[in-house]
Amino acid sequence: MSVKNPRAEELLEAAKQLGLGFEHAEASHPKRVSQKTHYISVEKSKPKSVLLTDIARKMAAVRGGVAT
Repeated sequence: MSVKNPRAEELLEAAKQLGLGFEHAEASHPKRVSQKTHYISVEKSKPKSVLLTDIARKMAAVRGGVAT
């Protein structure tokens, strides 16, 4: 299950709707310093595979599309 070209807003909204404790940060890869990316650190309440699946499903719902 995945969401193509996820946006930070979608990721944050999915984590909020799932009631996950998380921390949001902006970062850049050392070879691409001008290209900013986002990530979140999630408190581990379930196995990682379950958390990733839950977040992907919720992101698809937030986007309003079908997850592939």
